[in-house]
Amino acid sequence: KYGATQFDDITKQLGSRLIHARSPQAKGRVERLWETLQSRLPVEFARRNITDVSKANAFLQDEYIARFNTRFGIEPNNRNSAFMPRPKGINIDSLLSIRYTRTVDNSGCFSLDSILCQCNVPGILPKSKIDILINQRLGVKVFYKGSLFTPIPILDKKKRQVTGSSINTIIAQFVSDNCLKNEHIS
Repeated sequence: KYGATQFDDITKQLGSRLIHARSPQAKGRVERLWETLQSRLPVEFARRNITDVSKANAFLQDEYIARFNTRFGIEPNNRNSAFMPRPKGINIDSLLSIRYTRTVDNSGCFSLDSILCQCNVPGILPKSKIDILINQRLGVKVFYKGSLFTPIPILDKKKRQVTGSSINTIIAQFVSDNCLKNEHIS
């Protein structure tokens, strides 16, 4: 059995569940889809002399998707919508954040990617577990007992005081170092 991921937790909180493609047949269907799209679309674009994103989007919307669905689409067994309303009290920005669990030290601080931050939670006790939420809308937040707090960065990797640095700068650096380090920009 697979361990729960953050995405598993998100779907549970939204009242949904994941159906994992564990069989080779199910995985094969997805792989064939991507192979079909990756090998066929560049040819279609070249045949039509499509060289920019707006023309590509127009071609996909006006012609290709309908033709692809006619050829490969399968009618569903049940035509009823599977969409559900969002459960009340769900904060989507919190839910769609990268989460890290940290332990507060004796001075009310935690470390995030070698940046020491004051957790900024009134009355928090040492050794308390907190969740750090990171996303572009929220920034970096401390989640503790159902509430969000904004941490205060104190020291960076080289033990220099962080003064005048915004939490957004720290987020950008954190995302760059940890989330985009394997991305290739051409």
